[in-house]
Amino acid sequence: MKFILSCSLLSIMLLMGCKRTTVKPDPDIPDLPGYSEKGLNNGGILIDGYTWLLEKRGLYSRPLQLLSYPKGDSIVICLNGAYKNPSLKYQNPTTLFLVIKNVSIQNENDLSKLNQKRFVLDGMDNYGGYSGYYGTDKIGKATGQITFGRVTQNNVSVGTGEPGNEIRHFYVMSGRINMKLSSPLVTALTDGRFDVSIIEKSDTFAIYQY
Repeated sequence: MKFILSCSLLSIMLLMGCKRTTVKPDPDIPDLPGYSEKGLNNGGILIDGYTWLLEKRGLYSRPLQLLSYPKGDSIVICLNGAYKNPSLKYQNPTTLFLVIKNVSIQNENDLSKLNQKRFVLDGMDNYGGYSGYYGTDKIGKATGQITFGRVTQNNVSVGTGEPGNEIRHFYVMSGRINMKLSSPLVTALTDGRFDVSIIEKSDTFAIYQY
């Protein structure tokens, strides 16, 4: 039964990923995807003017991960991707992170707390930077802001509601990011946007109860 449900979840996520073909470029910045709020699993940002795009890392990885720490009243958002130009000498970062404090997300319903919300990155409590996958080895405390657009449940779910197989829903999560790093190098990260579909799952939306 678990194998069948895993296959079903994988099939749903693959089908949802096919929506990427409908992405239109930004009319003002053609190298970036246009801003959308449909769960198209795309996004990008300009790093000192160079185009950096969200992308999946293999079959089971995701362009965005949301890691929640309810006991610490904080969340970490990881954006995974790469420069559009593979010939650039330096290809890092492969993950951008944002830490947002005073936000308690204890279950999928709490994601609605982010809907249409704006958070200032002050470089102390809330900040961003570069990191490894899953937000490890963080570098920098960028200032700026992240503004969430649509963060709502869509009409796709998995699970039967039986013990150990709770019903979980996919959520559309979209938003915009602008931030500036002052160390280790002064770096401007501008015109960022993301539009993804997430579900409570270890590699996508994980809640750590410690």
